[in-house]
Amino acid sequence: MKFITDEIKKTNKTNLAGNYTGITNNCGLGCLSLFIINRETGQILEDLPQELNEENNGIEFRRDSKLIIKNSNSLNNHTDSIFKPEYFLIENNIVKKINII
Repeated sequence: MKFITDEIKKTNKTNLAGNYTGITNNCGLGCLSLFIINRETGQILEDLPQELNEENNGIEFRRDSKLIIKNSNSLNNHTDSIFKPEYFLIENNIVKKINII
């Protein structure tokens, strides 16, 4: 995918869990797609949980954390949003949905 190649060249660094690059792409109104690349191997992670790329209100991640937050913009929104934060953890090239209480 040319989009991913172009974004990797622009980003040129890890920005997720130490050795990954996360790239978001606007896929329409209320939608962001997330692509994750292992920078050590060049592998694009294929088996992301389906709900991670469904309609959402922002995706947030950090270089020093394994946590991915879907609907991150809802965390700061004090109104009743239809989007509730969802949490995912990345380890060993696997992204899993987790529950935070």
